[in-house]
Amino acid sequence: MRRKIRPFLLLIMLFLCAGSIAQKRAAAASQYWYGKYWKTKKDSRRYVSIFGKRLSLNGYWKRSTTRIPSSYEEKMPRKTFTLTKYTRYYIQDMNTKNAPLVRVSKTKFKQRQRCANAYCAFKMKNSKVKTVVLSVHVKLGPWTITQHGNNSGSRFTFYTLTNSIGDLVIIDGGSRGNGKEVLKIIRKHGSRVKAWILSHSDTDHIGAFISLMNKKSTSSTIKTEKIYIPTVDNHRLRTSNDRFHCDDDIEDFIRILSKRPHIVRLQENNMVDVIGLKMKVYHSWDKNVDLFETNKSNKGALVFMLTGTSEKMLFCTDVEKEMEPFIIENHWQELKADYVQLSHHGNNGLSQNFYSMVEAEKGAFADTPEFIQSEPTETYDGPLIRDWILSRGIPYYCFTSVPNTITLH
Repeated sequence: MRRKIRPFLLLIMLFLCAGSIAQKRAAAASQYWYGKYWKTKKDSRRYVSIFGKRLSLNGYWKRSTTRIPSSYEEKMPRKTFTLTKYTRYYIQDMNTKNAPLVRVSKTKFKQRQRCANAYCAFKMKNSKVKTVVLSVHVKLGPWTITQHGNNSGSRFTFYTLTNSIGDLVIIDGGSRGNGKEVLKIIRKHGSRVKAWILSHSDTDHIGAFISLMNKKSTSSTIKTEKIYIPTVDNHRLRTSNDRFHCDDDIEDFIRILSKRPHIVRLQENNMVDVIGLKMKVYHSWDKNVDLFETNKSNKGALVFMLTGTSEKMLFCTDVEKEMEPFIIENHWQELKADYVQLSHHGNNGLSQNFYSMVEAEKGAFADTPEFIQSEPTETYDGPLIRDWILSRGIPYYCFTSVPNTITLH
């Protein structure tokens, strides 16, 4: 009896051993997939299985700054998930949460270009995933834009943008003291930042970025695909003669950027795709900025328009009124938007004439606490701008009610 049982036990042991090896390979592959597709390691492991068809990207698909062309195919590494011995094809609707993985014919797989729904398809052969195909129909909008602030503190600029599939974009981020808040938001998005837009090099705009990138514990775990900055060299950064500059911040900023491979220096009229939104630059650091002696960092700050399917939001960051004639001359036909972020925190920035051209009937944002908005003296013109905006029936957002969130369609 024992002799008959031994071969059976040996067979079970061999089966378990083979399963263990395959599982280790799958776990190793999941690290690859985690880095490209999933939000967290826990989520990636949840879909690793060698005993069933549990391969799924639903909710964790590849993030991309541009819509993926229908011909896009990505070859997977040889050692990936062990699923089946034969070539099989699966698709999954990416616009429906927790949609099932559906097996389809080879013909259906090849007809993915004509598929009306967004989906991902998996081609398996000889126990290996050979191809992953992502269709062009993934809906990235609407987009959520959030203004962050602290009404009891000082003024700074910190916005986040997210789309329907959870991609995160950060605009500036505030001072060094805002680093913890910025990090908390990044962690909620799987430590992945699709794009970080740094409008200019003043402390209250780049401080949080510097504080996070200066620490190994955070810089090594945050994955930032793109960093957008104005077109400016290191010498001009150091000699911009801006009263909001901090020399230590500038040196740290230059050092950090020198180690980052994905820096994009934006010029006027550049257009880029930001998580499905079209971003067009109306102003950056140029020869006109160099004509001035002071506050070159502010004067060279990015001004850009974010355009969704049917709505727009104009970001004026910290650009000063001296740059207004150049922006109007080159882009007066493009200034109209549904929302606007007021320049220089809504104080001593662009004029009422400029904002009347923008219109921004759905909302205006001032990155400043209440005490500046209610300043009775003539130190700031913020109260005048605010009263003028409110008189036109336009919603006015500042740090009094943060976080302030809008949906851009």
